[in-house]
Parts: sequence; C-alpha cells; structure tokens
Amino acid sequence: MSQANADRFTADISEWVRKQKDNPDLFFRAVCLGALAQVQEFTPVDTGRLRASWQLEPALEAIHAGVKVSIITNVVYAHRVDQGFVGTDALGRQYDQHGVHMVERTIAALPAIAAQAKEDLK
Repeated sequence: MSQANADRFTADISEWVRKQKDNPDLFFRAVCLGALAQVQEFTPVDTGRLRASWQLEPALEAIHAGVKVSIITNVVYAHRVDQGFVGTDALGRQYDQHGVHMVERTIAALPAIAAQAKEDLK
C-alpha cells in the first residue's frame, strides 16, 4: 500500500469512526479481528502451528480506538514463510524458498476488512 493510499485509508477510517459516536471501539476491534483472521487465512498450513500462533497485542479486551495494535507471532520460522529465504543456512543447507507475504497481503486487504466491519456493524 502506497503512503498516499495508506493516508487516504486512515482518513476514511477516521471519518467513519467519528461518525460512530455510539461505539467506535467496537468498529476498531472488528477491524483488528478481521485483520487477524485474514493473516491466519493467508498463512500456509503444514502442522498448523504458525497459523494458530498469530495473536493481537495488546489483548482484545485492551483494544480501543486510537491504541496501537500489532498482530504478532512467536514462531521463529514465521519470517521465512512470510518473506522467503534464498541461500545457505548456518548448517550449510541450500534453500530457494519463496515467501507467501501473508503480512503484506493482509495490510493490502485492510480497506476491504474495514469495509466489511462497517457493513457488519450496520
């Protein structure tokens, strides 16, 4: 997402949140949960460990409009799955693993996730 698109998206969401005088936190939580579900969906599954490890930080109960939220994982190989790895590892094994870019794709999907949250909360 380009910076101009990101700024426009932020402005659109900010405007909608201002209009939601009753409960902007509910909308923000819905967007966060939608983004979490999207990154999980984009995560390929072998054992399911990586997909199941994604979580929101802070926890959902502490999320409200205006707080910084991160989607995190503690699985050490997540970066390789997301970004890929080409080269030789510390044990001398050769890799030509292409990344699936689940984080980047989730960021690109944020406008659609927010639109769906808006629709769901009508």
